[in-house]
Amino acid sequence: MQLKGKVAVVTGGGRGIGLAMALGLAEEGAHVAVAEIDEESAEKAVAEIMKRGIKSVAVRTDVTQPASVKAMVERVEAELGGIQILVNNAARLPGFLTFVEEKNSGGSAELWANIVDVCYHGVINCTAAVIEGMVERKYGKIINMASDAGKVGEPRQAVYAGAKGAIIAFTKSIAKEAGRYGVNVNAICPSMTKTEAVRQMLSADFEAKVVKAYPMRRLGEPQDIANLAVFLASDCAGWITGQAISVNGGYATA
Repeated sequence: MQLKGKVAVVTGGGRGIGLAMALGLAEEGAHVAVAEIDEESAEKAVAEIMKRGIKSVAVRTDVTQPASVKAMVERVEAELGGIQILVNNAARLPGFLTFVEEKNSGGSAELWANIVDVCYHGVINCTAAVIEGMVERKYGKIINMASDAGKVGEPRQAVYAGAKGAIIAFTKSIAKEAGRYGVNVNAICPSMTKTEAVRQMLSADFEAKVVKAYPMRRLGEPQDIANLAVFLASDCAGWITGQAISVNGGYATA
């Protein structure tokens, strides 16, 4: 168990990729706090984690609100101990938005702001809340969920891709600041992964067409992402920082 006794926080850890990462960290012995805006899914995730004999806590958290994030960190550290691993996973996947095709909609200013708030500002808020403690302890692992869309762009996902691109730049910048204090900061960039949110966007016919763009001829599974997150959270990745690592079945190689 390479993470035995470590304390981890996974935002948006109640479902999909976040849940897979929370369970993966727990399997390796980490005590996991599930920071979720959806309390029901967080409680279910905690129940699954505790079946493994691991300490866990569900904390309702709105990552767009610094006060909510601060309260979450205080509770986690009171119940589990100092946070050593932070997985910034909470996101808003809005479906397809276009600024060009007349039959579709680019959404509203309110929607755009919310996407950026959850996806990008949430990463800033959570990082700011934990990094001081990591620096003091001279140890920390921060894993930010970005996207291949943030590297190479994606049609009908411009706002989401922009927010994810900002996460990549933020990751690289914080890594350069924090490395001297023993804090590793990396980003994971998945391509299309089979979560409930993605299933709602894709018809079976459209999925069959999309899969043909992947050299490995399948979409990602949440476990594919979790495997990398567990590695980056471990000391095996001790000399890896400031990287934006794609997990995409060969879809993009930039």
